[in-house]
Amino acid sequence: MNVGSYRITDREISDFLATMAMFVPVILLSLYGSRMIASPLQRFSQAARDLDPDKGPERPFEERGPPEIRTLAKSLNDMRSRVRGMIEARTRMLRAISHDLRTPLTRLRLRTERSSEPSLRDALLADIDALTLMIEETLVYLRKDTSKETQLRADLPSLINTASHDFADMGYSVAYHGPDRFAYPCRPHALKRAIANLVDNGTKFARHVNVELRVKPDLAISISVTDDGPGIPAEFHADVLEPFYKLDSARNDRGGFGLGLSIVKDVVESHFGTLTLENATPRGLTAEINLPSPDSIHMLANANAG
Repeated sequence: MNVGSYRITDREISDFLATMAMFVPVILLSLYGSRMIASPLQRFSQAARDLDPDKGPERPFEERGPPEIRTLAKSLNDMRSRVRGMIEARTRMLRAISHDLRTPLTRLRLRTERSSEPSLRDALLADIDALTLMIEETLVYLRKDTSKETQLRADLPSLINTASHDFADMGYSVAYHGPDRFAYPCRPHALKRAIANLVDNGTKFARHVNVELRVKPDLAISISVTDDGPGIPAEFHADVLEPFYKLDSARNDRGGFGLGLSIVKDVVESHFGTLTLENATPRGLTAEINLPSPDSIHMLANANAG
């Protein structure tokens, strides 16, 4: 075999380099062009995933790049503004209606209390209480002001005990288990409302409610509210956390629009936490709030602000 016949000549090397010199710029330009097209679309995709009509900048899609991309970004921003405007108008209308209903209900209660027929008076007052609960629940949900409350270092056992005692004073069996003192950075009014909603939800369907606070080694916390009622089928645990969802077949509600657990979920998520439901043994339901450690809160808040 003649090894010399397989030698690469200088001309072949020159032709190869010339070919590469012609194709490499084309490949690089293609990659650059693909990146120029894909990068804005990736930003749009991320912005669409993170889009919240109630939060974030007024125009979240960056209006820069080629004319087609700028036009698309402007259209998406305009659409987001229109959606936000419609939601705000609807919210204002519902808030006004709910607020205005308080006055006639108050008059109706005063007139009913003067009724000389005890059975009719009790039935009417029960209906008025149910309507009042619906209105208050709706106003709290529409307000969505949990993120506006100033964060403070609150004593969680004291906060939970206050919420529990409010129900105990009304004759319900509610007990607290956990440490006597533990300071935690939170929005105390919002968190107390969330715990009270869970306790209220338990007292509707059970004879006894336990509220337990556990502090983990890294100072993350969990607050569990367990009742001895009928529980909720596991396949509906996610559904009952959605606004206006009511599972009458499992737990007969005494009033409300089905916003209580949704309000709790909003409050917990505003604290970077999670809310989970689990059926208790042998019966009942456990609603558990898990909140991150104080150090994690600062990191999550900074990441969310960025």
